[in-house]
Amino acid sequence: MPRRAADSITLSPITNVHRDRRGHRDLESTGTRRAPNPMPSGQQGHSGPPSDQNEQQQPSSASYGEKALQDDQPRAADSGPVDAPFLNGQMPTSNRPKARDYEPDVAKLIGACVNRYESRISTQNPYPEPDEQIQWVREAWASECGYSGVDYMLTSRIMNIIKSGGSHIRGALKDKIRPLIAPYYDLVKNPSKRVAAKNREQLAILVDNLAFMCKDPKTHDGFAEAKILAAAIQDTWFLNKQGDGVMYHQYFNPIPDVTMALVFSTVEFCLGEWSTGKWVSGKYTEKDHKKQYKSILREIREWSHDNKAFLTNLGKKLYQRSRRNAGAGMLDDNETARLSAGVKQRVRQALVGRTGETDSEVSDADGEGGIGGTV
Repeated sequence: MPRRAADSITLSPITNVHRDRRGHRDLESTGTRRAPNPMPSGQQGHSGPPSDQNEQQQPSSASYGEKALQDDQPRAADSGPVDAPFLNGQMPTSNRPKARDYEPDVAKLIGACVNRYESRISTQNPYPEPDEQIQWVREAWASECGYSGVDYMLTSRIMNIIKSGGSHIRGALKDKIRPLIAPYYDLVKNPSKRVAAKNREQLAILVDNLAFMCKDPKTHDGFAEAKILAAAIQDTWFLNKQGDGVMYHQYFNPIPDVTMALVFSTVEFCLGEWSTGKWVSGKYTEKDHKKQYKSILREIREWSHDNKAFLTNLGKKLYQRSRRNAGAGMLDDNETARLSAGVKQRVRQALVGRTGETDSEVSDADGEGGIGGTV
């Protein structure tokens, strides 16, 4: 990608940047903000970041940031991304890249990208194909660079850090669900032989026709409404006001069927660890869990095919309750406060003539449902 030569790089001034939700920041004082440059038309089909294998050993200032790997031409301020500086200007010696390898501002930017990427893994596709992973990373990087005001080079090292969020969030969900299994499904820890036999009987009921997904496993009433669903969502994505479910509400509101299937397939794995009547740690593999996830997602979609409104309303209810329990304000109030009068007028005009549903979500006025509340 040819670039014009320049003696120095000038960055746009940005002052007092505050983030109210990840990916949404306010500028308290005036300043210009440069959005990421669009991908050159000649590279639209390129499926990955610059390759580290062609990276040159830096003679002087290259140790300060990662080398731009598309070419060896110097970059002007207006001609492309700038290098992301390493911490203390030193190339890390570890073969395992980490966000903290970089200067604090870049490390925070990478962290925000990881959170955004994990949110898409959690709500759109837990197992995206390689090309989709790259696209998601690029979109996250472009967004966060745009908010930061600095267009940093996305290298393969940074891309690998962000993509690691996929396995991280799946593992984190498993770790959140494991301690919920015994109390939510009446299984006894450290049982005697007699109690272990009762645990196996209970387990047989739970795994029969996906009964563990039901509000009442014995009657199969309330399919996809098991109490553990709300608890797992709360603990994983809505633990507090800084949780990804609050920060990245655009992905989680309403809670999609993908997230429900991801939770329930992980519950199924964790139940399998009790197959002997006692808990025994199981081997959590992507290959096996991916099959469980796809199977349960298919069941949820077939079940809700004739009443999709129910699933949507369930997702809305889960989101609003989880957000409230996290201590976050109502989303509608926050969003309204952020719209200027001019924008409000434009969006109202755009709504004229449309026939989509515009009613607000039904509030959960009964106040039920803490972490383990009934969905």
